[in-house]
Amino acid sequence: MPFVEMILIANGLARVAPNSLVLADWEQATPLWYAQYANGQRQDAAVAYPIELLTPALTARQPTYIARTYPTLGEPYRFSAEGALLRVTTQPGFQPPQTDVATRVRFGNDLELVGYTLFMSNPAQGNVYAFGTTFRAVSESRPDLQLSVRLWDAQGKQVWQEDRSAFALGMYPSGRWVKDEVVGDYFEIPLPGALAPGQYRAGLIVYERRGDSFVNRTVVDGNGPVGIVAYLPEFMIPFR
Repeated sequence: MPFVEMILIANGLARVAPNSLVLADWEQATPLWYAQYANGQRQDAAVAYPIELLTPALTARQPTYIARTYPTLGEPYRFSAEGALLRVTTQPGFQPPQTDVATRVRFGNDLELVGYTLFMSNPAQGNVYAFGTTFRAVSESRPDLQLSVRLWDAQGKQVWQEDRSAFALGMYPSGRWVKDEVVGDYFEIPLPGALAPGQYRAGLIVYERRGDSFVNRTVVDGNGPVGIVAYLPEFMIPFR
């Protein structure tokens, strides 16, 4: 099975709530069905297509996920990435999911990173570095903040960057969150074979766009302001 499909199963289907509904297109539904019927994984979840069944599905009052982004969706829907899948609701969530590492890192007075999960403990060239984050809104209101995810090598050289105009895989602008709402996000940083072995570190930058300028939110941890980057732990890409 292709690596991308294995990630969708391990980081997506395996993490949905009990008795969930997962809506997908054919290319995502096929590997999920295979995992269920050939490997016996998560047979309590219902996988259905097409993804456009979302609106009537939400009236069924069961945990509902989509297997890809759905750019035309907006209000009244709310989104939170739980692993590689997006949970869709019409009400804000206030209970953070269980994460591998709990944190109390703030981005200015707007957001707090309350935890993260590392999905691949030993990434290698040709794979991806996958991780999930959980943010909480700490202010009563905030602008639509943007998020930059970057990767640096041991010498501090940036080797990769992805910017998102909204959270939850780009589906949920932070200006719509209510105070204390928690929202998950998910990232896959590609690690091509040409990437040199050695130590690497990913980090998160939250910023506001004002016209043609960008205003970064200061990162504050238990020791006070620490710059504009919230770093994740270093990881090693080994020699082949």
